[in-house]
Order: sequence, then C-alpha cells, then structure tokens
Amino acid sequence: KLDIIIMDDGFQHRKLKKDKNIILIDATNPFGGNEYLPKGRLRESLKSLNRADELIITKSNYVDSESLKKIKQELLKYGKKILVATFYEENFYNMNGEEKELNIVEDKKILIFSSIFYETVKRLKPSKIEKVEFEDHHLYKQEEINNISEKGKDYDYIITTEKDIVKISEKIDKLLVLKMGFKIV
Repeated sequence: KLDIIIMDDGFQHRKLKKDKNIILIDATNPFGGNEYLPKGRLRESLKSLNRADELIITKSNYVDSESLKKIKQELLKYGKKILVATFYEENFYNMNGEEKELNIVEDKKILIFSSIFYETVKRLKPSKIEKVEFEDHHLYKQEEINNISEKGKDYDYIITTEKDIVKISEKIDKLLVLKMGFKIV
C-alpha cells in the first residue's frame, strides 16, 4: 500500500507503509527446527507470531494431511486467521526466456543445482536426477558454475530455481529454470 509521499530533495519518494503482517509457515519445516539462524531457520521467536494478522502455511501439498493438521493445531493457539497454500510447478524456461512444458524432463537425465528442490523435480518423472548441493542463499563462484557446466554435459538438462538463476550471469548450455506457482487453497 503506497501511503506516504516524501519531498525532501525536490523529488517525490514513495514509501511503503505496512498495513498487514502476514507470516508464511513452510509446512516442510514449520518451526525451523526450533533453532535460530544459522543453526535453524528461525529469525525470531515463535512468540512473534502474535504480531501477525494472518498465517499462511505454504507447501501444504508437500506434506501429508496428518502433518498439516498438526501444524494447524500448533498455530491455533495464536488466535490468527490461518490460510493454506500450495506450491506447484508451472513450467520451465531457458536462458533466452523461452517457455518449455513440464514434461520436457520426463524420462530424461537431469542434473539439478540448488539447495531445496529435489523432491519437486522428482515428481516430474525424469529417468535420473543427480544434484549438486549448495547451502540455501549460496552465492555461486565462477569455478562452481564452470563445474556445473562441465558436469552437465553428461545430462539431458541442467535445472535450477528462479531464486538461484538471478545469481548467475553466465550462459549455461542445456539449463532450464523451474518456474513455481503459489496458490492459496
């Protein structure tokens, strides 16, 4: 919501004013292992959920119904509106921005590099998946990109996420980026 316009140097600057506090809870790791960064995934205490206007459980389609039910039960104590969302595979695109259908990887040999999406790609039924693992929020070095490109010569496609592709400026042959969608259900 754009609320405030500031004129301090002869130019108009717009500032965003927060009007709603929405917290996303990852169903695959809902409470960060109850540990703070860097050991766990929590940035602050679970008590901070009291500040939220709404809680959205994401990746609900990546866990079974019993696990989802337990997460909801835990969140009910905060007395907030709880929504549930899914992530889903939309399509692939290459480094030229050309869209490709999801079935392009079916029965193909795939090399993935990222920290987080092996199970997602597995659902697309490639014949083989090998992964080059990196920590979440990894900044790729030129040598690592070169190694991925070299290793990728033995595969039909190399796949990464939109989150990771923005950190790479070099062209990688056979690279596909998996575009994910988000839907509140």
